[in-house]
Amino acid sequence: MPFLQTHALTHFPAPLQFVCGLAIADLTYYLWHRSVHAVPFLWAFHSIHHSQQELTIATSLRVHIFEEVVRGLFYFVPFFVLAIPARVWLPVDIAINWLLFLEHSDLDWTYGKLGTILVSPHFHRVHHSVEVQDVDTNFGSFLSIWDRLFGTANLRATRPAAYGVPGAAVPESFTRQLAYPFVWLLRERPAPFTMRKPGTFLEPTPHPAVIE
Repeated sequence: MPFLQTHALTHFPAPLQFVCGLAIADLTYYLWHRSVHAVPFLWAFHSIHHSQQELTIATSLRVHIFEEVVRGLFYFVPFFVLAIPARVWLPVDIAINWLLFLEHSDLDWTYGKLGTILVSPHFHRVHHSVEVQDVDTNFGSFLSIWDRLFGTANLRATRPAAYGVPGAAVPESFTRQLAYPFVWLLRERPAPFTMRKPGTFLEPTPHPAVIE
């Protein structure tokens, strides 16, 4: 579908294409990330990622395949529309994935002044907190500036008391995790355009029920 490509950055040097592409892709990811927390249908899949009670570098890989496909579209559609070549966007993808590993390591790294721009492990671990005051905060993936710009930044200095999803018991089996969101959706039957009230957990069932 070449008619969708704007070639807006074609004549820019590669480093500038890299920076612009990274900023645009990360903004679309931030918007997607907020949506998967707000819409119960999407949360059914994203809750698998949040259900882990101990953060490790492997937590970024604990995702449902459906969510991973949608996330990939949010990252790479902007690159396609802008006609940014693979030699530019591939380093962006590599950089983002390495940072995602670090973000989930539960280290107390803040990156100092650089942390006002980049998402650090100290910043992101708050996003996985079970504490109500931390709900709907620190959605950024690569850049923390979106949270600061849109008022979702949580700069608490202390480590969250616990991680995970209150009331959920997501199975550890990979195959059962594939079925888990669909089982929950069949049980809860949320309206297609239902939105969760900001700053609260999902109701009436706080989070997806256990698969027997």
